[in-house]
Amino acid sequence: MRQSLTLWLRQALLSICLMMLTLSPALAHGEEEGLLEEPLVRVGLSEGQARVAVAISGGTGLIQDAESGRELGKVAAGQTLECSVSGSQVRCGKWTATALRLLPEGIGAYVFFNGQTWRGDLELRSWQGKLFVINRCRLDDYLYGVVPGEMPSNWHPEALKAQAVAARTYAVRQLGQYAGSHGLYDLRADIFDQVYKGMKQERPSTNRAIDATSGLIMTFDAEPIVAYYHSQSGEATINGTAMKGPKTAYPYLRGVPSRETGFKRWVVDSTPAELKRVLESKGGYKLGAITGFGPHPEDSGYVVVVHTEGLLEVPRNYLRGFYGRDRFQSPNFVIELTPTPSADARQPMSASTKIRFVGTGWGHGVGMSQHGALGYAQAGWDYRQILTHYYTGTELSIWFDMSLAHED
Repeated sequence: MRQSLTLWLRQALLSICLMMLTLSPALAHGEEEGLLEEPLVRVGLSEGQARVAVAISGGTGLIQDAESGRELGKVAAGQTLECSVSGSQVRCGKWTATALRLLPEGIGAYVFFNGQTWRGDLELRSWQGKLFVINRCRLDDYLYGVVPGEMPSNWHPEALKAQAVAARTYAVRQLGQYAGSHGLYDLRADIFDQVYKGMKQERPSTNRAIDATSGLIMTFDAEPIVAYYHSQSGEATINGTAMKGPKTAYPYLRGVPSRETGFKRWVVDSTPAELKRVLESKGGYKLGAITGFGPHPEDSGYVVVVHTEGLLEVPRNYLRGFYGRDRFQSPNFVIELTPTPSADARQPMSASTKIRFVGTGWGHGVGMSQHGALGYAQAGWDYRQILTHYYTGTELSIWFDMSLAHED
């Protein structure tokens, strides 16, 4: 018998008013005025390497003491600096300090590291005897190297704009996230945050989408939201609790219908014994004999395991991780049990019971579906409609003064 769960469940109003800003495009209803200038972001490009090489591409540069801002010397075009760390000191070429900063000078000059050019500058710092390479740049400069890696650059312009705002919102929300540890950067350049590949990844279409939405983020109760997004959701997204249970039970991460441009379908077969094994070995849960298993009756982010010692609610993405993401391609699945379990909740499932997960989509299933954003864009929605659909009860807000953005 097929058991399925499809539930959708707040709306809040934002009011942050400071001053009238010069905007392009003009403010639409619900877009409120922000508080900040465009923030500088610090992206961790490398950590723990014994030695790295940095340079200036397309012009000249200078070396600064990153703590005092004092200029230490000039770097010629094409000059490579070998950098290493010794205790609390960083050495690049002939210069040594607690932290060094390499800055480009002039039009067409960029910093060069790890085989590619980057906007902004590079900082080299020591922490616990490890060498860190950090790219400091403006928020939108960072997005130029993120958005085309997250969404194909030839997709509909409104979908690209939605992706730009979601990626910007995610970045703003994460600023300062590592303050409790090393505090040297705000974002990693990999899948732990957003994949960032610098200038080599930039495309004109995604740069236009970023520029067209500059300064805009999604907010809820005047705060940046956790703007999760994923590739495909199937017919609907699911609640944020699918990610980390109560830790991601945000009111704006609710399951909503999704207009997908295509469905990726998959099937995983399992047994009560395998289910118990992965829950205990991968999840650390302690279970009795499993007597029932199915979708949560009230929250699409969970599945429920009934066993002889009690009841267990498991976030769907946990289950995906326990079985392996190559098998479980998304948390959007229905559960089929053959034969149907006994109505007696005290009766363990038969060892021969077949558990089948029938799923659609790719990714964690929470927040904005990228293929869904494309589907809605092709149907005539603009990026504002797409974003407020996927992030329930949110507002599109101007978070920094666009009249000051991108001044050289």
